[in-house]
Formats: sequence, structure tokens, C-alpha cells
Amino acid sequence: MTSGRVTNVRHRREEFDREVPAAAKNLQFYWTVPDLFDLLEAALEREAIVRFRFDSALGYPTSVYIDYAANTVGDEVDVRITRFEAR
Repeated sequence: MTSGRVTNVRHRREEFDREVPAAAKNLQFYWTVPDLFDLLEAALEREAIVRFRFDSALGYPTSVYIDYAANTVGDEVDVRITRFEAR
């Protein structure tokens, strides 16, 4: 993240061992660290199922899982931050 924007995202699906970079033109659609806190807060207000892990030493969430409707498929958010660089 540089000046509050995402500069790099890689995807890794569970069934694959290789990461795929997100297209640079799509980086605007990904969450910054402050955005993740806003996302968590909004999900909790909506009484969604929320699970997260937080790195208390570095001050950001390392894992976010949100399920907005337990009986609906495809509404989940599942994010893992494996590396974060503040600039």
C-alpha cells in the first residue's frame, strides 16, 4: 500500500499451489488495510458471521472471513494478508 492504495495482489486458490497476480487495472477494487477494518465493522453491524485474525504487533488483520447469509452460497468474503509493506 502506498499512500492508501493497493499496489500488488496475488491470488491462490485452495486447490492450486501457484499464485496468480491480479491485473494492475483491477487493483482499485481491492481493500486497503483501513478498508478491511471498515469491512469488518460493517459486517458486524449486519450481524454476519465474522472470523478474523489480527497481528497485534503490526496492527492489521491477517485473515478475514465473512459470511453474510449462512444458507447462501457465494456471498462469503475470504481474505488472507500474507505480506504487508507500509511505505
